[in-house]
Amino acid sequence: MRKRLPWGVAYNIFTSLNLEKGLGWPGTEKKVLDGDTTYESKEKELELALEEHLICGEKIVRFYELLEQDIDTLRKKMVNLLPEIPNDKMTTRYPILLDGNDLNDRYFEPQIISVRELVDGWAVSVGVKRTISIKHQADVANLKDVPQQFSNCKKITGIEFSEIQAIDVLWVPKSSNIIELRIDYLKSNKKDYNKECFYKCKNFFVDKFGDIFGKPINLFPILEKIYKDNENGTITELGFMISSGAQKLEKSRRGGTCCRVEAYHLGGTEKLDFPIQVYRENVMWKREIAKEIYSSPEIGLYGLSHQTALPNPELFEMFFFNCMGVSDYEFVKNNILGYL
Repeated sequence: MRKRLPWGVAYNIFTSLNLEKGLGWPGTEKKVLDGDTTYESKEKELELALEEHLICGEKIVRFYELLEQDIDTLRKKMVNLLPEIPNDKMTTRYPILLDGNDLNDRYFEPQIISVRELVDGWAVSVGVKRTISIKHQADVANLKDVPQQFSNCKKITGIEFSEIQAIDVLWVPKSSNIIELRIDYLKSNKKDYNKECFYKCKNFFVDKFGDIFGKPINLFPILEKIYKDNENGTITELGFMISSGAQKLEKSRRGGTCCRVEAYHLGGTEKLDFPIQVYRENVMWKREIAKEIYSSPEIGLYGLSHQTALPNPELFEMFFFNCMGVSDYEFVKNNILGYL
């Protein structure tokens, strides 16, 4: 679980299952390895929690509004996907993810590994092998046999390429005609790589269902609506342009004051002749998921400053962070899409 769950999410899951925790992931893993059998007794519950997180946690999402006949056809095809699920390690071990030698090169091609029917729709999970890059830094003073060209450097940065199993998801709702493509958010990868992952995921489903997707829903207009709604969530990061052409980026600590009502922000914006133009936001909510247990689901909408000067700016991706499960995800999604 450690590979894919942020500690804050895992902490809430363990607490809700009355499992004792150590200090962070390392301390908790040591506790289990030292013989804490209570985790084994909750194995089924832990696997379900992990599967929910893989379906909707740490994802980048695009939304597509389908024609009524297309969404009806798509719903009817959900059952037909089950025979397509191969009986191999990626499927039989899910929601445990493959790594090392088990993740061979044939998994560079995506494959369906699960079709889960939930109350509101179907989650079609696709497993695929991806390459991520991880940066490492070292002090030159601590290294031996440093090449001449690096002798005047204080630090050397190396890039390690690692292969992991990603989980992408097609969400098909039972009552709405807005479907979703959710790809794994891999922090180390750049924006262009994420777009490439979207195209590969979309093409995978186009091959199965035809090109029913069309253009993703434009989320840029939502930015201003969220900013103006003081009752909805806590803005922890706010990027905006002002009439003089200056670019501003304000941040608040998690659990701190909302950027909308922070004194410095209010003092500055009150002196402006024209409203600010928002292009970037992180918004967080606090939800009580059990007695005295709170989750903190968060979304990110990351436009670019120059887009505020365009007549019809476009933003197609929404980032979801720290969703403990489907309940968190659906709460945040429905909240935000209510602005459309």
